[in-house]
Amino acid sequence: NKDETSFLNDNKTILSIPDSVVFAVENNRLVFENEQAFLTCINFLANIGDEKFPLFENEIGFKSYRAKYKDNADKLELFPDELYATLLNPDKEIVVGHYLFKEDPVQGKTYIFLYNEDLSNNQKSYNQLTEKPDYVFNSSENIFDRLNGLSASKSKYCSG
Repeated sequence: NKDETSFLNDNKTILSIPDSVVFAVENNRLVFENEQAFLTCINFLANIGDEKFPLFENEIGFKSYRAKYKDNADKLELFPDELYATLLNPDKEIVVGHYLFKEDPVQGKTYIFLYNEDLSNNQKSYNQLTEKPDYVFNSSENIFDRLNGLSASKSKYCSG
């Protein structure tokens, strides 16, 4: 198992990502198999700290929203949480399970497109982003609870 440390390799700092942090990078989108994999990555990034987010991106070959707009205060202000901005691509997208999430921070909305897999030619695709999304939620809602058919009052993330 890898640990969560960074080290020098040929004068270049490398970030070691633990085996428990599982995802793929497809079309410059982070793709997580399920909500638990997504949460594991969030915990990993929270533990390494903001200053190592660029190392994380370099290690996995990903350009995030945070990286693309690091010199644009207006764009960065849309996602004040640097960790979340590190998980989103510049188009404000991320894939978790069978859903592509596209954020619209100006409107305070999250647009969700269902994942489609064409088994005949082994292609993965999402409903065209120009089409109407399958779901639209307010960004403040617990989207996974809603997608799982749970009421917000019975959220597993809330105590009590």
